[in-house]
Amino acid sequence: MKGRFPGTPESWVCAKFIRTNFKTAGLEPLGKHYFQYFQPTVKLDTEKNNTFQFEGFNGTLIRDYIPLSFSKRKTSLINKVIFCGYGLQFNFDSLSFDDYKGVNVTGKWVMILRGVPGGFGKDPTLRASATDYAKARIALRNGAAGILFVSNKGLADKKTESSPNYDDLQRLRPRKTVSLDVPVIQIKRTVADLLLQPQNKTIQQLDSLNEEQPFELIPTVNAVVDIQPRKVKTANVVGVIQGTDPELKDEYIVLGAHYDHLGMGGFFTGSLQPDTVAIHNGADDNASGSAAIMTVAAQLAKDHQLLKRSVIIVAFSTEEEGLLGSEYFIEHPPVPIEKIKVMINLDMVGHLDQQKELYIGGCGTFAQGIPLLDSLKKESALKVYVIAGGVGGSDHVSFYRKNIPVLGMHTGGHPEYHTPKDDLETLNIPGEEKVCDFVYEAIKKIANIPGKIEFIKQGDSD
Repeated sequence: MKGRFPGTPESWVCAKFIRTNFKTAGLEPLGKHYFQYFQPTVKLDTEKNNTFQFEGFNGTLIRDYIPLSFSKRKTSLINKVIFCGYGLQFNFDSLSFDDYKGVNVTGKWVMILRGVPGGFGKDPTLRASATDYAKARIALRNGAAGILFVSNKGLADKKTESSPNYDDLQRLRPRKTVSLDVPVIQIKRTVADLLLQPQNKTIQQLDSLNEEQPFELIPTVNAVVDIQPRKVKTANVVGVIQGTDPELKDEYIVLGAHYDHLGMGGFFTGSLQPDTVAIHNGADDNASGSAAIMTVAAQLAKDHQLLKRSVIIVAFSTEEEGLLGSEYFIEHPPVPIEKIKVMINLDMVGHLDQQKELYIGGCGTFAQGIPLLDSLKKESALKVYVIAGGVGGSDHVSFYRKNIPVLGMHTGGHPEYHTPKDDLETLNIPGEEKVCDFVYEAIKKIANIPGKIEFIKQGDSD
């Protein structure tokens, strides 16, 4: 389905297929129909008149620079640039930084290193205050009229499977942060070096804490930012299996998985082969989870008499664009939010390896979670990792943020992730069947827990 990008005709084919499956299996709609429509912003499109120039240099969008998602949508600025180190300004009990001391940046660009100074990367207080967005707000408080971000050496040299070169420009995608009233642009380190060249400096030389006091660069930067949000119409697909207990049936367990993926890929789509425009089938991510919730839902519907609590089954849209579908669901719940007792999320459950490893995060978010899953683990042929915290980056996070207990299940990462190679042939179908059996048993047990299910926050989770 051409990668199931939200709002595309192929994505709607998938949504309708899931709806038919729910209906055939005997799930009831919550309300008049199975679709929960919404219109998220899924892309920020760059218009033709974006520019980044200074004497002797005319930058190329995407190759040399990119506006950041929280930049002002349409704006321009011609002025000098002040280098302000890491752009930090705060005074904690154990830390004190002021990269704006003794300099007036009013009306000018500031150039800021991304990340944190060397040796401070593990300080949680500093890290929380050193995001690009937080630094941009500090720059604004000091009077800056525009902000240029440059990756520091630690980030630029950081090589992982998902980030082969962190000096790559960031993905221009919608964020939940409020757009600021100034242009905000990330430039490559090579571009920063060209800006510094007239003063015989390099970004490498400046790449340490307080090595240089703030100073003004010689070139004048002329930049235009023009980015436009693009909304689409899409839908979560929602069905319910009614419980049987006179009181507990008004409480709900949610089983969910996202059905969207990256479309045809390309730059700033999340693809790990961004220079390859090709169908990203997302067989494991997350056709595997979508197939699993339909499979489990069908069996639960047959065995509904065994469920005291009710079970909501939901296929989320726009997970890949920032958990937008699950966020919409939890902000517009089809049942009172306090009645949702546990959310179970399946994201990438199709790559069970030879060790038969299934990872479950969030098990400590309710008191019954760890003992319940430990008991299921003993009865299962799977090697189950029961993790108290570990509430990671998929749709269950939207529920966790609303103080709802969660379980996030997956079978682990693999080289095909977010590439055109994530195809059906790479899946372990018999292994996924075993995962479905485990999920089915887990839901039965959770739906029949006597008494209250209460949320427990996990300190290592966001």
